[in-house]
Amino acid sequence: MRALHARDLPLPDRQDVTGRCAGRPRITSRRLAVWTLAIFLGSLLLVFGRSMHADMDVDEPPFIASGALLARRGLLPYRDYHYNHMPTEVMVYAVLFRASPYLLMSARCFQVLCAASAAAVLFYVAFVSLDTLGLRARLAFGAGAAALLLSHPLFIKTAGLCWNHDFPLLMALLA
Repeated sequence: MRALHARDLPLPDRQDVTGRCAGRPRITSRRLAVWTLAIFLGSLLLVFGRSMHADMDVDEPPFIASGALLARRGLLPYRDYHYNHMPTEVMVYAVLFRASPYLLMSARCFQVLCAASAAAVLFYVAFVSLDTLGLRARLAFGAGAAALLLSHPLFIKTAGLCWNHDFPLLMALLA
């Protein structure tokens, strides 16, 4: 079997002296970070506004109570009481509830951060994955992917509430 050499690889687009591809605008990592931050902040405003004005849902107390039980009494799910979900958010909520006496607000703020981060990660992944397209098309597809997530009815219903949707979604996107 023959070894693979650099001469066997396809040639990249012609580059000028500055390293930019001829005929294509190139985005710097700083500009990409600014765009991703803009998507994050826009998503944060949208989800935060909806989350803070939503009434307390009937499904939120078990998630809040489990974090409060761990933070205040040291009770662990599964061992000390029945719990139907993965325990990751219980640990996160316990840390938050030790730092703040406002249980619902701190839990919802954490979920809002996770939902906005998921939209920003989706933008970033879509932008970076479409490297064969031009800059404007990549920005449009990335923003479109984030907009699709933010406008999906299931995301609108669940984002920012103290359920187990936003944090696992963010972790799945980061995986």
